[in-house]
Amino acid sequence: MPAGALVVLIAASLVLVVEFSLTAAAGLAAYQPGVERFAQLTGITPRPLAYRVLGLLALLGVAGVIAGIWRPVAAVPAAAYFALLSSFTLARQVQRGQRGQALVAYSLFLVSALAVLAIQAVRSG
Repeated sequence: MPAGALVVLIAASLVLVVEFSLTAAAGLAAYQPGVERFAQLTGITPRPLAYRVLGLLALLGVAGVIAGIWRPVAAVPAAAYFALLSSFTLARQVQRGQRGQALVAYSLFLVSALAVLAIQAVRSG
């Protein structure tokens, strides 16, 4: 793997692991400020069970990105999930007229997920 692709893969993976580990922890604990933040970003207030399921999916995604170090194919569905989630959140933010820092953050998460998805798909194929 070229050095540039490796650097991008490491940086993008770190972004995903850090962000979605926090999401997983908040979701699994049904942490009320996390629910409120999700509602603020998307306009959707999930029920506690749904928020826990999102936390579990985030945890599985983080595990997939980490497992991608040894088995690139494991990172592909994880990164695809994070790309879908980030795209959904960005779309909801734009629909609701939000601007600023949250859009930048979720754009970073989307780009990171797409980078991991592309690089790991090539590595696994």
